[in-house]
Amino acid sequence: MKLSDVHLKVPPVLKISNARKKIKEMNEKMRTKLAVLDDDPTGCQTVYDVRILLDWEENLLNSVLKGNDVFYILTNTRAYSEKKAGEIDEEVVTRLLKYVDPSLLKVISRSDSTLRGHFGLEVKVLLDSLGPFDGVIVVPYFKEGGRFTLFDTHYVLQGEDLVEAHRTEFASDPVFSFKNSYLPAWIEEKSGGIWKEEDVISISIDDIRIGGIDRVTKF
Repeated sequence: MKLSDVHLKVPPVLKISNARKKIKEMNEKMRTKLAVLDDDPTGCQTVYDVRILLDWEENLLNSVLKGNDVFYILTNTRAYSEKKAGEIDEEVVTRLLKYVDPSLLKVISRSDSTLRGHFGLEVKVLLDSLGPFDGVIVVPYFKEGGRFTLFDTHYVLQGEDLVEAHRTEFASDPVFSFKNSYLPAWIEEKSGGIWKEEDVISISIDDIRIGGIDRVTKF
């Protein structure tokens, strides 16, 4: 699929006036704290005007929680074994919960946009520590790096062509290899069958851009 042809297959962007301002105001009203656990240093390069922590020492977390509604924690878990990665995530969340009520804490597990990382384990640790939740939202995307999800399949831009991620060199990673680009199948594969392909609910770009907030909130 050509990137230049994508606009022919998807509806135009739905523009909501002052959307970011409204989200910020809602988070402030609800006193929400948003912690992004980043499994690799490159992710921090995609943000600005956001506190980035290289450590999760308790006094540091307490200080940041008092003065910030959103912040990154560089856990670097992609560089560790699956077991070690889970231990780090559990430690970080345990310390966060000493200073913020779990009902006010939102956590994003940020991993690689080419589908590499300890997806199944890291997400399960967060669910066990913070849940129960109604579900997990999986959103692999990185426009600047040429990584797109279209029609439930993840693509990597190579030249002008969008190539299914499992057909690229990233899928042959010696530690984080995978066989599926179709995300429901990838979720089952990487979770070791904890979450089944047939149980995955897809929120399409049509739902978002045509249906808007009303349709999305019905899922």
